[in-house]
Amino acid sequence: MALDPSNRRRRWMLLSSITPALLAFWFVTTPAVPAVQRIITGGPSGPFSRFLSNAAEAYEAPMYTLCHIRLLNSTANALGDFWLCVLAPPDTTP
Repeated sequence: MALDPSNRRRRWMLLSSITPALLAFWFVTTPAVPAVQRIITGGPSGPFSRFLSNAAEAYEAPMYTLCHIRLLNSTANALGDFWLCVLAPPDTTP
C-alpha cells in the first residue's frame, strides 16, 4: 500500500524533529540531577536508591563535556538553580 506524498513528508518531518526535541529535553532536565540525588539521599537506602543514583549520574555525565562551552555552562547553571527551587522541600517553619 503506497503512502501519498503528504504523509511521507509529515513522517520525515516528525522523524527529523525527534532528535533535536530529545536533546532539548535532555538539556533542560539534566541540571535537575543534583536535586534528584538530594531527594534520593534523604530517603531510605537500598539497592533501588543506589540504582537511581547511578542512573542519575549516568544521565548527567555528558553534560560535563558540554559545559566547557561558556554559554551552555551558564544556561545549565541557571536551569540547575531553577530545578533546585522546584524540587526543594517545602518550608515548614512557622
